[in-house]
Amino acid sequence: MFKNSIRIKRMAGTAILVALAVIFQLLSKVFVIGPFNINLAVVVIALAAIAYGPIEGAFVGLIDGIVVLMIDPTAAFFMGYNVFLTILLVLLKTTLAGGVSGLIFKLLKKYNIVVAIVVASLLVPIVNSMTFGILTPMFFHDGVVVGFNKGNELNGLASTMRCVFALIYLNMI
Repeated sequence: MFKNSIRIKRMAGTAILVALAVIFQLLSKVFVIGPFNINLAVVVIALAAIAYGPIEGAFVGLIDGIVVLMIDPTAAFFMGYNVFLTILLVLLKTTLAGGVSGLIFKLLKKYNIVVAIVVASLLVPIVNSMTFGILTPMFFHDGVVVGFNKGNELNGLASTMRCVFALIYLNMI
């Protein structure tokens, strides 16, 4: 009986964090500073990973990725080139961010809980951005290469992709 009570509390806590992640992801389209939007969903993914572990962190990240696919214009932009790879990329980056953060927290909490919390919290946006930054050129290489081999001409897609990659790497700094 006691074990079921803990499991139910864990499921309820994860459900609440999923709801918060969805709300914060929807609100991220409202809070915009210049070309950047303030996304607090990564805080919720980190909280799920720290409070409940890597599986729950990955699950909250997965649900966040599904919401991103539904509302983010950047995802719609990439869908025009390859739907399957776009879905894979968006779901993988948020799921990995939650899972890796939870694993690192689990490993570090034995040594120092404060350091574990700080590192796990910082890892969510870093893993999210790095996964996107590394996999995007791999998945959409043909779209990126178009225009790069044409001397000084700027192809529309190539210059758009250059701007997208510049913003991605600026975000990682």
